[in-house]
Amino acid sequence: MGLLTKIFPTFWHYCKLCGLPSGNLICSTCFEELELLPESKCSLCKIPIINNSKICLNCENSHIYYDNLFCTFKYATPLNKILHDFKYKGNVVHSSLLGLLLYQNLATLAHITDYDLIIPTPLHKDKLKQRGFNQSDKILDYTRGMIKKLPINNKILIRCKNTDAQAQTKLADRNHNLTDAFKLTCNSRDISGLKILLVDDVVTTGATINCIAQLLKSNGAATVDACCLMRTV
Repeated sequence: MGLLTKIFPTFWHYCKLCGLPSGNLICSTCFEELELLPESKCSLCKIPIINNSKICLNCENSHIYYDNLFCTFKYATPLNKILHDFKYKGNVVHSSLLGLLLYQNLATLAHITDYDLIIPTPLHKDKLKQRGFNQSDKILDYTRGMIKKLPINNKILIRCKNTDAQAQTKLADRNHNLTDAFKLTCNSRDISGLKILLVDDVVTTGATINCIAQLLKSNGAATVDACCLMRTV
């Protein structure tokens, strides 16, 4: 309860999960029931591993362009259902809870104020039109409210290729599908030497953030980290 109270302010009166009276947006009981990623996980992609290795076999055999990935929660009930309702059923009331949990990651793991540029992972224009919002940008609203004047930019990177959802794509096809999927709207000099943080809702394989990190670093970014709310396991 101490960690919960320290991280989350007491502005709400009912838990968004169980509906019972609470001093926080999520009560301590529900917070304790959220599934965390285990301590034994790949230091790069955060996939759980059962041996003493620090890096999983996939990352050992891949070129990882991002520097750090910050993620706390498993893609598991109840968060996965809440995120699904938010993204695909337009239940935007869930954005407050998801935004609060993302803020926990940003504030305690990623040290968000250390970055020169913060980029929510973009959606393709067709998907954005269909959904009506970019979930990665929307759940950043809570952080915007908590920390003023953050260098969040949702215009500097666009998704120019409408790929299938990574979770529905075979592993061998994911990197191929993401080839030339993103494009910068700025000149290389505008990001040269910058510390950049990518923000996304879920990481499946890490292929999306790795593709973006490669693009940013090829245009001069000094470091590229990523912070995600959940990770599939």
